[in-house]
Amino acid sequence: MASRGTTHYQVLGLSRDASSVDIAHAFREKLAEAQARGSEERAEAIRHAYQVLANPVSRRQYDAELPLDPRQRRAQAREEREPNRLVEAFEDMSGPARVALVAGVLFVGFMVYQVWPRHVSVAPPQVARAPQKVVEPPEDEARAEPKPERERRPAVARPMTPEEIFAAVAPSIVKIVAPDGSGGAAQGSGVVTGGGVVITNCHVVSNAQEIQVKQGDQTYSANVRIADRDLDLCSLSVAGLTAPPVTMSTFDAKVGQRVYAIGAPQGLELTLSDGLISALRETTNGAIIQTSAAVSPGSSGGGLFNTSAQLVGIVTFQAKSGQNLNFALPAPWISDMTNRDSSSGLSPAR
Repeated sequence: MASRGTTHYQVLGLSRDASSVDIAHAFREKLAEAQARGSEERAEAIRHAYQVLANPVSRRQYDAELPLDPRQRRAQAREEREPNRLVEAFEDMSGPARVALVAGVLFVGFMVYQVWPRHVSVAPPQVARAPQKVVEPPEDEARAEPKPERERRPAVARPMTPEEIFAAVAPSIVKIVAPDGSGGAAQGSGVVTGGGVVITNCHVVSNAQEIQVKQGDQTYSANVRIADRDLDLCSLSVAGLTAPPVTMSTFDAKVGQRVYAIGAPQGLELTLSDGLISALRETTNGAIIQTSAAVSPGSSGGGLFNTSAQLVGIVTFQAKSGQNLNFALPAPWISDMTNRDSSSGLSPAR
């Protein structure tokens, strides 16, 4: 963890006005340096700093708790060292000089008051006017109630751009290769949800003789921790994987939300596509997410993210007979996982 008095910004070598893209780039560079030096304590501090600063909500809370930065402290100290010069000069004057100054100010004020022009209001002459006809408002307008004042709504945080979302979550997306022992191999994607923990679809690893998790140039061996085939979700334990976990969405998925799918379709790692939540479709296990964000075989197990870079769902399958009919399992299902062998009856795209 960071030493006492060291901020997360200092751990990543950034200023407090750094963008989310700067934070993601600094995280990758600093983590690589720490791992090259074999400093696990330093690497853990870097991972913790990234987890706090990459999440817009936790970053705002953290910034609110920070003391004034050096520039603010210097400005405050300068104001304290430079008292009002007029007050200082008045305090240095002798008693008679002070009396004379006050008297002079009062005299000038009195003279200005004497010569200041007075405005006398004169009533205009009364002119006889013909009586005016009173026009009654239409009956509908007479019955209309006054319009209430427009309700003030609280400010909403600015949605992140696709570039910012990609930079924030890309370090947490992996590619999964699962050889079946007969020369073939299933291929999919995965999302890091904890220290050395990756979530993917069970159909990606169901016939695997071994499981390989690839992040960038690194390849790790993985084992299945939890296999919930009823939900088609598997949790993998990946020794040595230091990627930061994603942030889970705290809001229910809603039709019309803009979302971004990130995975390895056709083995093409870290592919980003965007779309909307098209519908919420009921199944025996609950509602799953239908999205227009483009996916392909190999996208299974990848992440579906909202405009705050929070995980909304796990991309699972597509309807091959339609266009942009893609489906994801809601992120809250991850916390409901348990070892179950029954099939959900979904048609995954492999």
